[in-house]
Amino acid sequence: MCDVSDVATAVTDPDAWDALVAAAPDGEVFHTSAWLDLLERAFRVRSVRLGLVRSGRLVAGLPLLLRRIGPFVVAGSPLYNVATPQMGPICQQPEDFEALWMAFEALQARRRVAFAEVIFGSPRATRVLDPLGYVIEPSRTLILDLAGRTPDDVWRGFEGRCRTAIRKAERLGVAVSLATDLSFLPDYRALAQLVYSKSRRPPPTPDAFYQILWQRFAPTGALRVLTARYHGETVAAAIFLAHAGRFYYLDGVSNAQGNQVCANNLLQWEALQWALAERLHTYDMVGAGIASIARFKASFGGVVVERPMARRARSLAARVALRVVRRALPLVRRAALRWGVRTPVTARGAA
Repeated sequence: MCDVSDVATAVTDPDAWDALVAAAPDGEVFHTSAWLDLLERAFRVRSVRLGLVRSGRLVAGLPLLLRRIGPFVVAGSPLYNVATPQMGPICQQPEDFEALWMAFEALQARRRVAFAEVIFGSPRATRVLDPLGYVIEPSRTLILDLAGRTPDDVWRGFEGRCRTAIRKAERLGVAVSLATDLSFLPDYRALAQLVYSKSRRPPPTPDAFYQILWQRFAPTGALRVLTARYHGETVAAAIFLAHAGRFYYLDGVSNAQGNQVCANNLLQWEALQWALAERLHTYDMVGAGIASIARFKASFGGVVVERPMARRARSLAARVALRVVRRALPLVRRAALRWGVRTPVTARGAA
């Protein structure tokens, strides 16, 4: 419920914002100023930290990304295809959610937002959104509880096929190493191009994302990039990030040989052993929407967690335009990759 002293504002102080992220139960690395700055620079979008201030104190917030696509302004938390699985509201008290969302509604009216999309970082009642015309869709991830567990505990929680795959990789001599600089990127990019070539499109994530990610998070020890080599060739790689006791599987790539020698399973196990040694309490495998990938992730013993996705188009024209753009985006990026130009839908933030 909205308090008469509530004030909605764009938070410009990154320290105040990050203090809210740290204090809120659902605050994650994807809400932080460092992550928002990364997305602004890598994907050329504009970020807004929408805050709810009460009696001079920041009590809730919603990080937003804005992009203009032709005549339409799109707002997302996060936006589609910006290498970010979830964001959504952060509230120190659950009752502040409604007031924060009403502030979001007002911002959409001021900015003439044609399409809005929010992926919540945790399960949340969405009854506030129902009368506002949002469509609620399911979004899932797999969470593995690490708190108070030993490597043996976690190992026993794996499905038998997962343990067998790890043993196979070890027996065949797959070697896992930790990247110490950005020299991993050419091999990683080549594997990503191979993965996406199966669907005849280039990787959606630009090199700038990985470069800035490394610059921002590697010096703190929070970023872990693991590569798997077999007979001297890089056959798989995975990127992990630790933040505030949580461990995230951000991205992974492999080739056919990497799949055959079960390199991905070994990468996960090596990453988990590090997370356990660091006493991290939660492993978020980030997404379970693709059946084959969901089966792979499920073999590590995680629990499926629902994360609602709320979408709303202000008009039929906006809905159709967004659908067309999302279908055409791989073709546009393929052409941009070939001709060395920047794609229009990633080049312009919203004013």
